[in-house]
Amino acid sequence: MLKMEIKDLKKYYGDRCILDIESIKIYENDKIGLVGQNGAGKTTLLKILKKEIFLDAGFIKKYDDIASIDQLECDMNQLELSDKKEQKNFQSPNKYSKYLSGGEKTRLKIVKAFGQKSGILIADEPSSNLDIKGVETLINKFKQYKGALIVVSHDRHLLDVVCTKIFEL
Repeated sequence: MLKMEIKDLKKYYGDRCILDIESIKIYENDKIGLVGQNGAGKTTLLKILKKEIFLDAGFIKKYDDIASIDQLECDMNQLELSDKKEQKNFQSPNKYSKYLSGGEKTRLKIVKAFGQKSGILIADEPSSNLDIKGVETLINKFKQYKGALIVVSHDRHLLDVVCTKIFEL
């Protein structure tokens, strides 16, 4: 089942074209690794897909809801978890505090995203700040995920064992 299609997408910063994507179709159970050099537009593309920034040309058609695991600090002040099973699996705190470590904040964002029960999951460097056990738990959850996954990661092992497709920007 088709989850998302992208056609003739362009994004500029000033006169510099950051993204120029002719066509992408994303289907249920696609596990897509998005790779490229720093500054290639990976995070920009994810933000466009989540409608956090606008594209300059083309269109995106989504056929399901999106959940995301953001790399950078998101508005976590109101973040509180209700999914006790996932919280236990990831050994996550149940709510945000400014005193949490980077790994605890990452675990909290992961559990929140999986708790949203969406058909598309976008993850930007989801293994950053995680210990080995946390990364293995994340890999297992990604493998079990019953929707489309788009993940940006420099973790080669994660990409190798989870992704069925790799797109390079």
